[in-house]
Amino acid sequence: MGQKTGSPEIEDIIKRIEDVEVIPGKRFDEYLSFEGIPIWWFYKRFFTQYTISFIPSQLLTTEDIKKMHIGKAGLIKRAVISRAIAKAIWLNEWRKIRFFSGKKPPALKENSVLFLTYSNHIHGKNIFRLQSILDIMAERKGPEPAPIFVDPFPSTKHKQLSGRRTIYSYINKKMIDDSKKISRRMADRWKRIPDKNRLLTENRYWAMLRPTFDFLFSKELMFLSILYYKAFHEVMSTGKISLAVGTGLDSIHEKAMIVAAHKEGIPSLAIQHCGGVLDLPPKIEYLTDISTFNETDKKLIEKHGLSPEHIHISGPVIYDDASKFAGKNMKERRSVFIATSPVVEDGFLAKKTYFERIERVLKGIGDAAPSNITIKLHPREKYLKVYEKIVADIGLPDTVIKPGSISGNEFYAMIAEHDIFVHFGSNASIEAMIIGRPVVTVSIADKDHTKDFFTSWITKDHVSINVGYSGNITGSIEKAFQPDQKIQKKVDVYIKDRCGIIDGKCSERIVDTIEKLSGKKSIKIR
Repeated sequence: MGQKTGSPEIEDIIKRIEDVEVIPGKRFDEYLSFEGIPIWWFYKRFFTQYTISFIPSQLLTTEDIKKMHIGKAGLIKRAVISRAIAKAIWLNEWRKIRFFSGKKPPALKENSVLFLTYSNHIHGKNIFRLQSILDIMAERKGPEPAPIFVDPFPSTKHKQLSGRRTIYSYINKKMIDDSKKISRRMADRWKRIPDKNRLLTENRYWAMLRPTFDFLFSKELMFLSILYYKAFHEVMSTGKISLAVGTGLDSIHEKAMIVAAHKEGIPSLAIQHCGGVLDLPPKIEYLTDISTFNETDKKLIEKHGLSPEHIHISGPVIYDDASKFAGKNMKERRSVFIATSPVVEDGFLAKKTYFERIERVLKGIGDAAPSNITIKLHPREKYLKVYEKIVADIGLPDTVIKPGSISGNEFYAMIAEHDIFVHFGSNASIEAMIIGRPVVTVSIADKDHTKDFFTSWITKDHVSINVGYSGNITGSIEKAFQPDQKIQKKVDVYIKDRCGIIDGKCSERIVDTIEKLSGKKSIKIR
């Protein structure tokens, strides 16, 4: 999800920030750094379309960047929101820290492999994305798997992590005091930078982006970034960790773990988890290794500066379970599965605009007279009741809406139980193809699917039936009910090229890589 569209792109506007001389003799990265770590390391990807979910939607939307339509009142409102949300996030994190204060984490064993994961990745007894890897490691009795949990910033589910190893249990008073002192100093430095519009390649965007910058460079957000780095450094300095593993490179927690491992000379491995190459942050030298899908992605990663011997082709571990459902026959009941995306929550569209378009799409699907519909909401979506009202107002028959998190196997079973798969840019469309379901891609952000940053990544390859939100939805659904062999041949080639081998053994190959890297110490960086 999130390919480049026309200009300007946020990543183009901010691309030179780290090298701008902000005061005589000091580049931005040097001026705003601690322990030799640029604070920009934690934040750069948060401005892009790929990982904008961390930025509160009230501060920045890609629509604003495209249309330049906020206005003076809107900018004042965002300045107030910027300060308020920074304090709210700080307070939420402080509750988590206090809750785990004095609670010792489970002891680490020698040669432990640290796996960073999240409260919303717990599905019963399983951990999303990681469980098959952990199970294989336990069977082999090699390096000791040691999951460490965090609760994402907006979440308040930290109490369900009681009894588990969390990053919060490693935080102590000295870390807190030191982080406060450093963050205050850096926040003061941020305020003193003259003519901040010079940071951008096009300074006319500064007024619009300033509330977002002020949010990230607030003492509250910098305090948390520094504190979590120090907490992960505490874990790494135990001498028990032989490898740090994550399934992404975007969150503050992931970056804190990677750079803390780097400081202690501990290798780190990022496991690709989505249907495209990992979006690599600045300072790739902090990360030592990547497990990726295929040769194509390996070559792309090499262009970012990682040497070939540190890029490991494992295949898509996240599709190991999906492959078990491949080949199950369609029920031929004209049933429709719809996977939605957190478009509003991630600031891509205003709530009113999004749901007006969703209503139009659902009406079109209903006019195709499906036997039944299941709408699976993304776990981060907040507006279940709005969906329920739209379904009731339209009068869609036999429609079930499922919010929240479910296990991968439950998700794949639901896809397999339906005849077609409809989405608005979800990577789950690839899993639907693997299972063997025709895919309808609805461009929700633009009438023209070739310009929609949510869907252009899949529509350009013509492996799905593509339609804009204002197009012939009913006709597209009807077409999907009649499988097209020409499209299916393109799908077969697409899956092979994009994902590599899908044989249910990707987890085993990743464990092979973990065993190879575990204990491969490098020089400590001070």
